[in-house]
Amino acid sequence: LYQLVCLHLGTRCAAWALIFFLAQPLVFLYAGLASPDGFAIMTSIWFWYFATRLLATPSAAWWVLSCVFGSLVAVSKLPFFMAAGLASFFLLLREHRTSLRHWLLLGSTGAVAGVVFLVWTHYTDHCLALAEFPLVDLRLSNPSMFWWYFGDWHYRLSLGNWAKGGWRILNSLFGSFVLVGPVIYALVWAKNSAFAKFSLLGGFVTMLIFSHLTLQHSHYYLMFSPGVAILSAQAMLDFEKNFSLDALPKRLFLGLGVMALLSLSVVQGMIGMKVILHYDDYPDKIVALIERNTQPVDKLLVQGGGWGGYELFLANRQGLSIWNTQFLEKPENLARLKALGYNKLVMISESPLLWALQVINPGQTHQQRETYHHALTPIADQWPTVFQSDDILIKAIP
Repeated sequence: LYQLVCLHLGTRCAAWALIFFLAQPLVFLYAGLASPDGFAIMTSIWFWYFATRLLATPSAAWWVLSCVFGSLVAVSKLPFFMAAGLASFFLLLREHRTSLRHWLLLGSTGAVAGVVFLVWTHYTDHCLALAEFPLVDLRLSNPSMFWWYFGDWHYRLSLGNWAKGGWRILNSLFGSFVLVGPVIYALVWAKNSAFAKFSLLGGFVTMLIFSHLTLQHSHYYLMFSPGVAILSAQAMLDFEKNFSLDALPKRLFLGLGVMALLSLSVVQGMIGMKVILHYDDYPDKIVALIERNTQPVDKLLVQGGGWGGYELFLANRQGLSIWNTQFLEKPENLARLKALGYNKLVMISESPLLWALQVINPGQTHQQRETYHHALTPIADQWPTVFQSDDILIKAIP
């Protein structure tokens, strides 16, 4: 990011951009998580950088690097590729719209990444098709997943969805709402702000396409992080210039003041993002109960606990995550699972902390806690109970 901003706005703006970027609550959070989201924003920034270099000084090296990192970000999280690609496309329109060579270079970069993405998707679809008991069909051929990715016009035109998304963006990218002011200033008055605006515009267009996916998941707001950081840096440069902060003591005072403000904004943003959920001890309590009431040789069917796998990993057990026990009502499914060695059913209720954090949201005050009772069907209800509490139910599969 530093080198990228240096190309367009100089080293001092790049330094400030890096500071504002690292001080964003969402970036601060994902910097400490091992997740594909951090990988996606990293590769998208590299792709944006190499694509910018390709447009500025076309060469085979920049083209190859653009293709490599464009492909990496495309197969990790496609919306990040689209946002960075659109930012590069807008730059092409602004500076090289009449150059066929530049159009071919950038267009072929996107084509290569697109082909890699299609090949990778074909492979993953093939793997999903081999699953005997898929937790969920992630392929676009599944209508519910198509809606999950893109939503529909009713969803896009709902002001409530955009209001919730806006609130999350304020907490995730700014923390302190005061920091919105410098970004608005730079958008309106800062010179040479087109580069950062292209980044925000690319993210916004991507959000319009992947509306449901991006509005529902805060980590996709990382698409806007570079643009917000660059605009904040430009506002800071204008502030330094207009207030004649050339003397070292004044600049030191400004630096310390900004650092204090950013530190407080990170804390406020983390609270707004409900970071306390990352310190929830409920999963650890559930894991302890699984370890106490099952054996390492057991193979478990696990319902609840999120997308699944978390409790299995921590409890050092093997098993399969399921939505509910409805598919066990079919004798052939149950017989196949028994043949595969599955002998225990574990059903987990929603975390009380997660429920409490959801129920305080506007419009969700009447939401009930999801317990395993909602997913339990008659055939599983008759099986011998190994352990039961309000939080977990463990049954032996006869």
